[in-house]
Parts: sequence; structure tokens; C-alpha cells
Amino acid sequence: MSRAGEATAALDAIAQAIDVLKRHAYEDMQLQQLSSIEVAVAGFRASLGAPESPRPTSYKRKRRSPEDCCSMSLERQAEFAEAARVQRSLHPQLPYTLFLSTFDVPRADPWPAHLQGKSLRVCDFRQVYRYNKLDPAIVAAMDAISFVWDLSEYQWESKLAALETYHRLHGHVAVPTGFVVPIDDPAWHPDHHGLRLGKLVVAMRNRAEKLTPMKRQQLQRLGFVWTVQASISWHDKTEALGIFRHLHGHVNVPQKFEVPAKDASWPRRLWHMKLGVVVSTLRTRRLKLPSAHVAELDAMGFVWTVHKKQTKAALV
Repeated sequence: MSRAGEATAALDAIAQAIDVLKRHAYEDMQLQQLSSIEVAVAGFRASLGAPESPRPTSYKRKRRSPEDCCSMSLERQAEFAEAARVQRSLHPQLPYTLFLSTFDVPRADPWPAHLQGKSLRVCDFRQVYRYNKLDPAIVAAMDAISFVWDLSEYQWESKLAALETYHRLHGHVAVPTGFVVPIDDPAWHPDHHGLRLGKLVVAMRNRAEKLTPMKRQQLQRLGFVWTVQASISWHDKTEALGIFRHLHGHVNVPQKFEVPAKDASWPRRLWHMKLGVVVSTLRTRRLKLPSAHVAELDAMGFVWTVHKKQTKAALV
């Protein structure tokens, strides 16, 4: 065999070897290195005047199924269980044990020395659980301390509980955009202290189409306001309250009251105004209202604190 023939045969062997390697290469860096070798081989082949070998079919990284990816050694599982036990001991007042998607173990007691400084990917631990690949003893240990397996569901239930508290306190869930749960208010669960509930409600409205039917139904039961009226002027609010007082003798407007349409007693521009929601919002924003507005409402007999029995009887 001539030198050119030997070189061509060698190049063919290299090309075949590259093809085999590419079938087993999973890292992008490895693929880039192999591609560089291919270019060099092609250039050398051209310099010999040797025929170009058929290009191998394009390599596609073999996708592993989620089930194949979801595995975790018993040693790693035990680390999560140990961290969860410590977390539980630090928060015994809570009815559950919670980690977010990632937890950085503090470098301090009572955290075990071999875990301190580690970043635990709790999201991976939960995923292995979803595919039923955790050791049964680990699952039992986590269940015993009420570990939160489904983080997204927990977060939803927490948001819903905050709205239920707001509804209990104010009679509605038309939460003002700027409302933040008071930090020291015992009426609220400690988990909700500092929660920007107003912005959370805005986000729920904006993502209404992405909510499941069950979640929409849960919000609907609370009287969730899906669309917000355009900003109502102070003049329109006080005019509506004045008309309501003229018709009913007071301004203790029921939370569900809406100005009726096609009623000659009301100006057209006030039709469909959710006056009950307006009044509830005024109550929650009392401390932020100008003193002149507060005085004007006081002069009308505005009721700043109301009980459920009072609102039910307001139109009787």
C-alpha cells in the first residue's frame, strides 16, 4: 500500500474513532474538541488529495428520561433528613418543616459539622420523592416532622390563608395595592408578617388565566375581585356616599353593595361603582388619608369599625 493509501486508511480509522467517541460524549467541551479534530483531519485529507470519507450522521445527545435522572444515594438522602430534623428543632411552634428550593446550611451550632457550609438542593430531593425513589425510611422520617414535599402547593395555601385572614378582618379581599401585612399584628399568622399582600393580589389578577380551575374557585369563594375599576375620584366617592345616606339614612355601606344601573337616584357615571368595596378600602387606609378627608367622612357619620351583624342589617 502506498503512503497516500496508508494515510487515507489512517484518516478513515480516525474518523471512525471520532464517530464512536461522539456517541459516548455528553459534555459540550468534549464535543467541541472532537469537532476540532475532525476539521484537522479533513484539512490533512485534502492536502493528500485523498477522497473525503462520508460524514457521519449528526450527533444528538441522548436524552435521559426524568426517571433515570432522579436518583440519590442513601448518604445524601440522610443529609437532607438530618438537616430537616435540626430545622424542626429550631421551629417547634410551626406545624410543618419547610425548606425552600435551596438551603445553605449555616456554619454554626446546632447544625452538624459535616453539613455546615453545604448548599442543599432541596428541589432535587423533592423531585426524587415525586418519582418514588427515596428510601422508605427517609420518607417516614420526613413525614414524622411534617416536611413540606410540595413547595408550590404550600406557597399557594399560604397565600390563600393570608387572603382569608384579610377577609376575616375587613370583610372583603379587594386588597389595596400598597397593603403590607403588619409585622406586629397578632391577628396575622407570623408567616404572613411583612407580606406584600396588595402586590400579591395584583399578580394573581395578572396571572388569572394560568390559575387552575380549583384555585380560581377558591378565590371566587372569597369574593376575589378579578378586575379593578379605574381610579375613583374623591368627589365621586363622597357624592356616592351622600346619595347612599339620603336613600338609607346612614353610610354603613354593605361590603357587597354596588350602585345599581338605570336607577334615577344615581348619576350615570356612578352606575356599577362597587361602593361597598370603596368604603372597606377607606377603612383600611384611614391612617393614610388626609386629615381633611377624614374630617369630611366623620361629618357624614362614616363608620370606621364595623361588625358583620351591622353590615348585614345595613340595608334593612
